[in-house]
Amino acid sequence: MKNLAFCASLIATLAITPSIANAGFYIGAMVGGGTTELNLTGDDITDSKNEEGTFTAAVVGGFELPITKYAFLAGEVYIDATNTEFSENTAISRTEIRNNVQFGLNALIGANIQPWLQLAGEGTHNVGIYFLAGPHWEYWEDEVSVSSFTFGGTSFQGFSVSDDRVYTGFQVGFGGRYIFPNSLGIRGEYRFARVERTSNNVKRETPSHEFGLGITYHF
Repeated sequence: MKNLAFCASLIATLAITPSIANAGFYIGAMVGGGTTELNLTGDDITDSKNEEGTFTAAVVGGFELPITKYAFLAGEVYIDATNTEFSENTAISRTEIRNNVQFGLNALIGANIQPWLQLAGEGTHNVGIYFLAGPHWEYWEDEVSVSSFTFGGTSFQGFSVSDDRVYTGFQVGFGGRYIFPNSLGIRGEYRFARVERTSNNVKRETPSHEFGLGITYHF
């Protein structure tokens, strides 16, 4: 009888699937920071590599679907506001390269940790870890400003040239999340993104590393 009772208790414990309550849509916001590189390579230029610190603030929305008690899938869309900027000054000119917006789609595959916590006698926890990957786009603004100058006795007016483009690439990363009983959640992530574009025989790459923290609400 004791063995039977123990088996029944074990089966009941394994049957608890609190992750099912997470099935559905969620929204959230995140803040983070990291570094972004600007790498320029080409046959007709001197290769260069620069790095700047960045800050980002993002909104996310997605749908989570448990596939077993131990695993889940999710898809989400995000848009980031960032302050990435590279600049260079000469005697008569200033070059600015800015990225203020980035966005993309992510597929997540994760593992629920709470079944093992329950078996360890730790109670019910909505804890998960996950990997993410997906296409990533960044909106970059380039501007070169030349001030007024005199050459050979002739005066020239200042002028500026600008170019706005969307660069295409990918993003990968990993993270963890905890969902409270009131459907609010917290999450932390590491993300690596890279976009590139070749124009006029110059290849431009902007790899970035970012750590972020955020909150979510699960409907």
